[in-house]
Amino acid sequence: MKKKSFTIIFCLFIACYSFSQSNGILVEYLNVFDTEVPVEMKGYLYALPTEAIYEELLETRRPLSEKLVKNEIEIVEVYKPLINDNKIFIVDINNKYVEYFEYLIPSKKSKITDEFSIKWITVNEKKMISDIECYKATTDFRGRKWEAWYAPSIPYSFGPWKFYGLPGLIILIHDESKRYNFAVKKIENLKENIYKDKLKQVKSIKYDVLQTFKEFVLEREEIIETAFSSSTIERGKEIIREKIKRSGRELIYEWEEDKK
Repeated sequence: MKKKSFTIIFCLFIACYSFSQSNGILVEYLNVFDTEVPVEMKGYLYALPTEAIYEELLETRRPLSEKLVKNEIEIVEVYKPLINDNKIFIVDINNKYVEYFEYLIPSKKSKITDEFSIKWITVNEKKMISDIECYKATTDFRGRKWEAWYAPSIPYSFGPWKFYGLPGLIILIHDESKRYNFAVKKIENLKENIYKDKLKQVKSIKYDVLQTFKEFVLEREEIIETAFSSSTIERGKEIIREKIKRSGRELIYEWEEDKK
């Protein structure tokens, strides 16, 4: 597939605007996934100094256009309701884990606890993204190499999806192949108890089983394997096949790396 150019154009009116208030910040990201079915969608980060909620809004998903991707950062009033079937990640930076929800099968929803730390390599390289001074960092995370640009002037060690641990908000991040791209579009200070209300909404989401990330992955792959084996038995044929290669954001897991 011909790769599309991922270009970011920033317009930020942020001078004299402080992001150190205790109520936290709300950040809108533009997620661009140039995969087999290229799409873009919005994501919202609700962040306090030590914990955050990141939500990918599936209702905003649309085919990726052929045009260059533009991103405007501005200070606005935004408050989006949660949709339970959105991808929602709760990040606890002190205890180094992420909780989120995923389906094993359509009728079985898991709440997953994913414990990990990201080993960032900070690079002596910086650039201005609009009026924000950003610094470069890289990491190898579960089979993909990522490049991030973070802003120490916005003292929240979070970013989109499961990313955390840099000394500032992640403004841009993409993997080496640029299949997965995230860029800040809007930033604002949270007011009153919006984070507390958001967390309450997330905690009210119903699920069928509580699992570790490893338990979920192994059970999911067992379900896939069982379904394939059953279909070959029904046809009366024995088929030997290679294990399907993963193609998502995570390609290899820690317990697999330990076996190398």
